[in-house]
Amino acid sequence: MEAIRREICLINKNAMVEIKEMCTPEFPRFVFKFKPNVILTYPLTCEGFARWYYIFKFFLGAKIISMRAEGVMDFNSEYELERFVGYDSYGGNLVDYELSWGEKFARVVGEELVKQGRLSSLDRFRTVGYPRLESYFEQKMNLPSPIFRVLDRISNYKKEKIVLFITGFVLANYSKQNILDAKDMGGEDRMDKALEGVEIIKNFRSEWIRQIINVAVENPDALIIVKKHPLENRGDYNHLLEGIKNILYIFEDIQMSEIIHHVGVYFHYGSTSLIDAYLSGTPSIYVSSEKNGEWYSDLGWPSTRRIDINEISLTVKDFLAGHISFEMTDEIKHVMKEMFNIREGITYNPSREIAKIILDPTPPQKIKITDQYFLKALAITILTTSRNLASSMLLQVAPTIHRRAKNWLKKQGSR
Repeated sequence: MEAIRREICLINKNAMVEIKEMCTPEFPRFVFKFKPNVILTYPLTCEGFARWYYIFKFFLGAKIISMRAEGVMDFNSEYELERFVGYDSYGGNLVDYELSWGEKFARVVGEELVKQGRLSSLDRFRTVGYPRLESYFEQKMNLPSPIFRVLDRISNYKKEKIVLFITGFVLANYSKQNILDAKDMGGEDRMDKALEGVEIIKNFRSEWIRQIINVAVENPDALIIVKKHPLENRGDYNHLLEGIKNILYIFEDIQMSEIIHHVGVYFHYGSTSLIDAYLSGTPSIYVSSEKNGEWYSDLGWPSTRRIDINEISLTVKDFLAGHISFEMTDEIKHVMKEMFNIREGITYNPSREIAKIILDPTPPQKIKITDQYFLKALAITILTTSRNLASSMLLQVAPTIHRRAKNWLKKQGSR
């Protein structure tokens, strides 16, 4: 977001940009006070998420742009397609532009959105690339160093002795209520599948942790880095630190680009951060298991090796013996182009592309007052606001009512 803000202000020095968290009670009040011309939001995939955007668009005339932050999916999974298209209900005039990392995602999800009437035209789905990767394309790779704690540990090892494992088992901690509250997994209709996924991922996480511990114990001269996903709980992996001196657990929110250049090999179970291995020239190992089911996949992206989870220890020994190296292939180049819009010889600056779309003077699509989705959004907003106002007023007058009732009861008792 900060990179996009910077590019907007470079193009138009008079632009005013605010970055706000939407899911707060104060957000609607802020929007009406700020009166934006354009709102850049994350995808409208959760049930009920589009409601406020209808209000903003109709009353402020704001252009709505959805940035598909989750830009990579398993194109062979119908459930994945359904999840990425989303579970909210809205018409084709609400979102003016959808932005995606790569062309294939734009084609597949864009066509489905148009088919379902949630996007007016496929031309409104734009491919812009992935802003997080811009640092790899700077002439001088001015990458920020990891925090001191991490850098200090890494500096004691040669790259050929450093192994990186990532985690990303967020769903393992979900309850049924969490899934319902999230409103982006199909709700009650897909609850059985979602809860099945929770158990599968929980088992896979346990096996992943066990394998990491085995590798650390078997190779005391190597540094084993474990980087958790930003949305996971730090405590899920604290036991990795118990008595194992050669494990570096990174629980801080550090970008992959800050770490990947320091490591010799990268183990994953199917992750978008595989692109960091490609761009940094780091060999990658895709690990599969019966325990991960269809919930984790390499998405058809090539890795240096594909192994079963029980082969991790042998693979690490192969790496330490110098038998694993990175090779840039045509298949990798194809993935980089299709999934992230990375093309040889072409400047890569997604933040600038997004800024240009935001500043494009083309007027937003209009919301008619008779639009069924707008009328529903308006009705729900009025009802919710009225209830909140009534509750607030009741809380304010409740002490007075209580005091007067108490006095009245006393009088009644004295008669």
